[in-house]
Amino acid sequence: MIQARTGQRGVSLIEALVAMAVMAFGLLGLLGLQSSLRSNSDISKQRSEAVRIAQQTTETARTFGVIDATPGSFAYDQIADLAVTPVNPANANTTFQLSQSVTTFPTVASAAFVAPYKSINVLVSWQDRSNTTQSVSLNTIVSGTAPEILAALSTPGVGSGLQQPNSRHVAIPVNAVDQGDGTSRFAPPGAPAGLTWVFSNATGIITQLCQGLVCVNFNGFVLSGYVRFSFGAAPDSENPSSLSLPIGISVTLTAPVAVPAPSCYTDNTLDPTYVAYFCAMPQGGALVPYWSGSSAVTGLPLSASIADPTAGLYRVCRYTTQTQANVPPATNQGHPQAYTQVAVSLLNQNFLVIQGGDGNVPYACPADNPATPNINGNTWPNQPSS
Repeated sequence: MIQARTGQRGVSLIEALVAMAVMAFGLLGLLGLQSSLRSNSDISKQRSEAVRIAQQTTETARTFGVIDATPGSFAYDQIADLAVTPVNPANANTTFQLSQSVTTFPTVASAAFVAPYKSINVLVSWQDRSNTTQSVSLNTIVSGTAPEILAALSTPGVGSGLQQPNSRHVAIPVNAVDQGDGTSRFAPPGAPAGLTWVFSNATGIITQLCQGLVCVNFNGFVLSGYVRFSFGAAPDSENPSSLSLPIGISVTLTAPVAVPAPSCYTDNTLDPTYVAYFCAMPQGGALVPYWSGSSAVTGLPLSASIADPTAGLYRVCRYTTQTQANVPPATNQGHPQAYTQVAVSLLNQNFLVIQGGDGNVPYACPADNPATPNINGNTWPNQPSS
């Protein structure tokens, strides 16, 4: 008798189908991974380009050569909001949208206590390959300090008060001696022998006035600068080269009055064409220590008025960012004729001494030379002021 065969058939076909299904899922996962890698690589490239655009925009804002708007020069005053602008870099596969918002400080309420600066926010956005909006945002602050201040208004670098050796505060004179305890000791040139000021390295505040080993506590800031000289019918404020005269500096306080008088000293030993001065300014006020008042050059016979042409007399001009007569600068750093509630050290508050006239024609304080856009040599009458 013949026995029929028993058992399952088609097993190999089912195994093949399962294997194909597993392989298909694997291929789909691989394709998804590859697509994700390509998308991430694309976004990374676009983000790098967006960061470059944002950095370039912020650095451009720092390249101003003057403060006030001047033809042919990029000015600090021209740093302003930027409406959404399309940017198409070479070899980029998308269009970037660039915008910039600018906030100017100080506000009117804080103008006496805060140096001018602008807060800048740069936003770069774009659509990636999946039409999702991506963006990069950079924030920075640009100080409203005139670039020529770095040159101390034509004063040689040897006399610059802006150097910061040993990471000390900028208000501390460069030749002050670091005492290794967080303070520095400075002997003001022209002061009596043995007289020194003690500064806090961190804040630049004068904390003690010393005569020899005897010190008294003090709370004050520095007022310093240079006096240059330019004699002749056409005074030069940007390259003054006349020999200096023996002068002094005085500061008249208008507020507060219940403080010690300012101590000012002068030095003409660094260079025969200028006189450096340093003043220790006592602070008063219940909430925020400050002083208000005006500074003047002393020791010279002065013209009676800006219209006085008398020969042999002098007039004192002040270097200032002021661009119109009788319109004060925005801040105390701009060297106004009258300081208001000064709560910081003021450096490079510079003067120019010129002759009053030739007997017939009065000489005027020189204006800025537009042929030198990187130097602001603008001056206004200080003594006499009218």
